[in-house]
Amino acid sequence: MPNHRSIKAFLLMTAIVVMTIATQGQNRTTSRIPTVTFCELTSHPEKYVNKLVRTEANYIVWWESSYLYGDRCIDDDHKISNSSDCAEDDQDCENKFGIEWKKLESCMRTKKGSDTQRVKAVFTGRLEGPGRYGHLDGFQYEFRIVSVGKVKAIPDSVSWKGL
Repeated sequence: MPNHRSIKAFLLMTAIVVMTIATQGQNRTTSRIPTVTFCELTSHPEKYVNKLVRTEANYIVWWESSYLYGDRCIDDDHKISNSSDCAEDDQDCENKFGIEWKKLESCMRTKKGSDTQRVKAVFTGRLEGPGRYGHLDGFQYEFRIVSVGKVKAIPDSVSWKGL
């Protein structure tokens, strides 16, 4: 008859195997989502419309608007609106998105003398457009965000010019 140590060891090994298999499945699902540079996404949007992609971008927000932009393609043609990838009446989705969005808070940096904030993050979502999106319909495309990955602060030494 097996003793208690043998049973505990067996249960521990079983748990490790199950967790390893589950993690491998998650990694395969995550790795199937293509990673695209933000400049590629905004330079050739027709290739990515309605496709789930991962991109690193800067998010800027102030009292009346927000948008995503890249470090290397900062002109207005490469700025895109952002929103959640939730249907208007899907409160469960909006609640989950709110949890994702909170990941940005700890790294947000505020421009001196204003309420404007920015942060860099890896976003997973789908590009929608062309159309009219964002504040005053000022953007041709919108990135519908599903999840927020790695987040980091934009150093205070990085210029706000052109934003």
